Amino acid sequence: VGRSEKRELRNRMVILLAHLLKWKYQSERRGSSWQDTIFEQRRSISDVVEDSPSLKPILADTEWLSRRWLGALLQAMNETGLNINIFPQECPWDMQTQIMNNHWLP
Repeated sequence: VGRSEKRELRNRMVILLAHLLKWKYQSERRGSSWQDTIFEQRRSISDVVEDSPSLKPILADTEWLSRRWLGALLQAMNETGLNINIFPQECPWDMQTQIMNNHWLP
């Protein structure tokens, strides 16, 4: 698997997690654009994994998710102006039943 596919998966996961955080912690600002971004990132992540099936195990790697979580926290903090301490320091969501589930929002 090429570096570009890994980088794309990493970047899309950070965006997805950051938007899930924004959805949960700024409920008064929820809008269709945030929801669209969440669904688009999920679809794109699925597409990347479908095109490069060897990436699928990465989604089950808790250490990998921890590193993406840190990036998502920083992005959410920068985009919302909220203090980073408001957010959970570890990802509270399950990858398959929540993060990548199109029927779930926090």
